[in-house]
Amino acid sequence: MGAKADTSVDAYQLIKLVDIGSFSRSRKYLEMKTYSGSCHCKKVKFEIRSNSISEDTYRCDCSLCLKKAIVMKAEHKSHFNLIDGVEQLSSYKWNKMIAEHFFCKNCGVYTHHKRRRDPQQICINFACLDDVEMPNDANIGFADGANHD
Repeated sequence: MGAKADTSVDAYQLIKLVDIGSFSRSRKYLEMKTYSGSCHCKKVKFEIRSNSISEDTYRCDCSLCLKKAIVMKAEHKSHFNLIDGVEQLSSYKWNKMIAEHFFCKNCGVYTHHKRRRDPQQICINFACLDDVEMPNDANIGFADGANHD
């Protein structure tokens, strides 16, 4: 019989090989569920991946969001995928020209926006999610957009 290779790894080597943070982040990513969404006329379609779609939702009191009166869900922009309708989107920027809000040109529904507060995030209009209802006991947060400089 041939000699057996030594496959043992000491703790120091193991720590070098496994970045615990990366492991836990990738595990959370794998646990994410994909949700579909669309505007009213279905010409704009998107997907968003989230660990908990109804958690960390919020309303904002900036002058634009007050007029839209919607509940938003923020996720990292890498979790958002515009499936169809890029040519159907119109965008609106105002104030510091950082946030960009997207609307369907055909039906006028606001579907999502790039956040001013955190440009690495995309917020979706929760009501645009297909076959998802806000739980009655949802704790909808508040963003003080009126006083955001």
